[in-house]
Amino acid sequence: MRLCLYFGIELIFIPPAEAKRNSLVEGINHLWSHGFWEKNDFTSWRDFARKRGKFLSWYADYEPPTLGGLCVGQASALARRRKLKRREVIAVPAQLPLCAGRIHFVRQVSATGEIELLKEHWKVSKRLAHKYVWATLSTNGQRLEIYHRPSARAQPRLVKQYAYAMGERVSPLLACYRRSHRRISVLKLI
Repeated sequence: MRLCLYFGIELIFIPPAEAKRNSLVEGINHLWSHGFWEKNDFTSWRDFARKRGKFLSWYADYEPPTLGGLCVGQASALARRRKLKRREVIAVPAQLPLCAGRIHFVRQVSATGEIELLKEHWKVSKRLAHKYVWATLSTNGQRLEIYHRPSARAQPRLVKQYAYAMGERVSPLLACYRRSHRRISVLKLI
């Protein structure tokens, strides 16, 4: 988490043991497993590398439904990426500071009206028992905000807000890792 925060990346954690919520990644894992691992026997590392290259070449032209008609290669070309320069990699401190940023969690509210985040229990509401909420931990603001969206058409609403002391100094995000474009409103995702 510290490494992601250091580079200005916002993490989103799905509920534990609910891989189906990450269907895009699970779909790729399924495709890789059934389209590659189960269909091939490998006699050597070189054999694996050759067959892997064929699969990846095919995959670059694959059009998953989630990409709206684009193939993987086209979507990859459109993705905003920034590769770290060698000097930036070397400059990453061995002991990473806690940096300003946000970490998000999707959690199901327990029968007692609580959610668990980072080995701590937080009271949400017994009225939301067995429903899902979105919790955002702001390291810089040192607060935890919990949102619920009752339906796909409804606006997310703030249910609870807690002070969340970080227990150590929070460093500002380095200017070189700040996004030049507006970040997505995560509340549109829930």
